[in-house]
Amino acid sequence: MVDQHPESENVASSDGNAQELQFVKALTASQQRIFSYILSVCGDWNLAEDIYQRVAVALWMKRASYDPSYPFTQWAIGFVKTELRRHYSDSARQPRMLPMEAAEMVEKHVLQKDANDLGLAALHECVKKLPEKQRELIEGYYSSNLDVGAVSREMTLKVNTIYQRLKRIRTSLHDCITKSAVSENNIGISPR
Repeated sequence: MVDQHPESENVASSDGNAQELQFVKALTASQQRIFSYILSVCGDWNLAEDIYQRVAVALWMKRASYDPSYPFTQWAIGFVKTELRRHYSDSARQPRMLPMEAAEMVEKHVLQKDANDLGLAALHECVKKLPEKQRELIEGYYSSNLDVGAVSREMTLKVNTIYQRLKRIRTSLHDCITKSAVSENNIGISPR
């Protein structure tokens, strides 16, 4: 029997490819954090590489169950914990791992780094959205490391005006980043 709608198969196939590509990008972006977490918990480079490979395979096998609204690194670390437990129970070796409290601290640090990177990316996007004059003021003050007096002279504005504008711009950027975080549902930046 000939398929009367071959284009529907191509659409489904391209959707699958797009999801796989999105998954590979997320894994690649998180690879260093995941490996660093494994290495810091087990303390052995070769073992960390082996465990990372097993985790990467497990993540690939379960990729269909990944919810993109959930932080990828956090999802992957769940697999790491499972793989570490499996390794030490299967090998009947005495684990030379960090105590659980220390491992949890490392996990929090890795996840915070992930959130910081997302927040920084959101900041860059929000700065791009600023009107040109505001962007020039922010870039002049922060990127050029000019003091407020130098910025006020350069822009021929009063110092107090510069402070007020910077405050409004910071508020605007904070709101933009918060909206971005909420819409991405990836990081928790607390609203004021």
